[in-house]
Order: sequence, then C-alpha cells, then structure tokens
Amino acid sequence: MQALGVIGFLALIAGIIMLIVSAIRRRRLRTCGIVIVIGLVAFIVGMSLSDSTTQNPESAQSPAPATAPEEELIEEEEVVSIPTSAPEETVAATAEPVLITKDASELVLTIADFEPGWVQQKGESTTKEGAQSAYHVYFYDGKLLPLSPPVIQNTIAVYPNIELAQQVYLDAVPKNVSVENPQIGDECFLDISIPIQKRLVFRKNNVVVWLRLQQDTFGDVKPYATIIEKGISIAP
Repeated sequence: MQALGVIGFLALIAGIIMLIVSAIRRRRLRTCGIVIVIGLVAFIVGMSLSDSTTQNPESAQSPAPATAPEEELIEEEEVVSIPTSAPEETVAATAEPVLITKDASELVLTIADFEPGWVQQKGESTTKEGAQSAYHVYFYDGKLLPLSPPVIQNTIAVYPNIELAQQVYLDAVPKNVSVENPQIGDECFLDISIPIQKRLVFRKNNVVVWLRLQQDTFGDVKPYATIIEKGISIAP
C-alpha cells in the first residue's frame, strides 16, 4: 500500500511539472489536470492505507508468542546398577600330606650322623602298636669310656595313616610337665624335666620319632631330630 502512495505522489509531481510546462507553452492543460487529479487521488489513497496499516499493528506480522520460561530441569544422576556375578568359590589347593612308605629302619639315625668316636651298640626292629614298621638304634660316645658316656637312643615308627600317627604322638606328650616346642616336623615337644636327660618326640606325616639324649647335661638333641626330619622329607 505504501507503493501506491509513492506512485500517486510521483504522478502528482509529474502533473504539476506538466502543468507548469503547459502553462508556459499554453497547451494540453486539460491532460495535465487529469494527471494531477489521478496522482492526487492515488497519493491520498496510498497514504490512507499506509496509515491504517501503521495504526493497526495486528495486521502486521505479529511476533511469535512468548513461550513461558522453561522450568529449570535438574538432571538426576542415574544410578546404574551393574549386576555383579557371585564370586567364584576359590578352592584352596591344599596338597594332601604324603604318606611315608619307607621302612622305619631306613629313617633312623646311622653312625654317619655322629662325630668320630661314637659307637653304634644296637640296631633292631621293635614293636609299636598299629605301626607298619618300627626300628630302634642305640649310640654312645666311646671317647669317654670307661666313664658313663652320653647316649642317644632313637626309635621310629611308620603308621598306615596320619590320624593314627597323630594319636600316638598325643599319647606321648607328658602330663603336668612343662615342655618346649622346637618347631620340628608337624608336631613336636622337648621334655627337659630331668637334668641329665632330654627327650624329644615329633611327628612328620604318618611317622613318629622318639629321641632320647642321656647322661649329658649340656648336650643338644635337636640337631639329631633335624637330621631325621630331613630324611623323612625326601622319603617317598
């Protein structure tokens, strides 16, 4: 509509110019009058329509309706529960104790386990209830003869199972006597309740060992027990 007003305005100007020119030349006055009237009418109509458009903002492009402010969304941290499978039961691989199958005569002390001068007086099979085999040896220090020399007695019994060997060992533990534990074998005790006698008993798997050091106040029986334990450990 503003374009129509502009055209009318231009037509009006053109009519006025033509009127002036015609007045100067004194011709075509009627035509100039028609152009001026048409231009004036077009200008007035165009301006009227332009004003109405300006006064009625609704006819113009209405702005997009304002949207209500979005509510602030608080994202809650999603807790994802990851299913965990039950831990596999770990079975501790406990090696079964090896049963000693050697004869007791192969496990006792020998003369090679002593210092020079010691003498083996006895070596013979003996009897221990429930044992598969049992053997007893007797050594003394010949350097101290004719005095009462130190004596080492050693008895070993091999049992068919560990349970029986455990029971035999428990039966050997003295009652009402303070004993030491030299940490030899699976179970061990050292009885020094008698001053000139030391008695050591230990169990290794299905073997029970008795050691007795006599007539020696300052002697040590533990090294002999260690020798025997090593022999049992390598036995099949």
